[in-house]
Amino acid sequence: MFPDTYVNELHAGHVGIENVTTAPPWDDAKQTFERFSQWFALFRDHSEKLQQVERPDDIDEAKSKGKVGIILGLQGASPIGEDLNLLLVFRKLGLRILGLAYQRRNIFADGCGEPKDSGLSKLGEKLVSEANRLGILIDLSHAGRKAAMEATELSRDPVIFSHSNVKALCNHARNADDEQIKALSERGGLIGLAAYGPLLRGNARATMKDFFDHIDYVVKLVGVNHVGLGLDLYPPTPQEFWAEFRRRVPEIAGSYPFETTLEGLNGPAEWVTIAKGLEERGYSEDDIRKILGQNAARIFREVWRD
Repeated sequence: MFPDTYVNELHAGHVGIENVTTAPPWDDAKQTFERFSQWFALFRDHSEKLQQVERPDDIDEAKSKGKVGIILGLQGASPIGEDLNLLLVFRKLGLRILGLAYQRRNIFADGCGEPKDSGLSKLGEKLVSEANRLGILIDLSHAGRKAAMEATELSRDPVIFSHSNVKALCNHARNADDEQIKALSERGGLIGLAAYGPLLRGNARATMKDFFDHIDYVVKLVGVNHVGLGLDLYPPTPQEFWAEFRRRVPEIAGSYPFETTLEGLNGPAEWVTIAKGLEERGYSEDDIRKILGQNAARIFREVWRD
């Protein structure tokens, strides 16, 4: 959840839209419903600053009113369970982005932390089809490689890596290889590049240069229309969450001995420097706008059907 100070930081950083993880990926259905209720309370208490985004038009509406639009997502589909009718319930609550599996194997797919990489289950194939039918965008960021490739092929809609980087530049289980990125782009999807140190550089603390290098790589590989931002930066988070995070998924940060944030990009108020950095790299104003949000908005309009 966002503390009040973080809400103010989003405004100071001129953030238009943010995709949030509604509940920790290991929560069950009951806990996830409780998290949704907490978000609704936050929207109520900060109605002058925040707006839930459920339709493409909500993006423009939030901008016109000077609010930050919040997209509710889940990084793993485990809370849905075997009854896919529950996905409709989550959709009615505002779920608009859905990860298939978070690092570990669930009943739908293998996560990228599984060594066997078994792909989608039969139920996982049905989940992809149901998400398509309901207009929920499929996120492959924590899915296993085989599951990601199968979902990309099976989905009738574009899919995304919401917050991953380039495996060719940083060989991390969470990153996407060239074949995955190409398959994604051929179907109209995008990869949101993350400003999270372990996914950018393994042998030293990652820098803004590393971050822009990953952006450049994807642009050269598949074009600027398939690049976005998925910074994967967190609001202030209770220490007990991080203890549980490290216990459950040690491979994400692993033995990374450096600060995971990038110098000069610690909070929303500093995110405006990304546009300046892209300009210094030679990107045009139109291309910068695409990377900062227009590419993602295009996909939202295509996938989020009423």
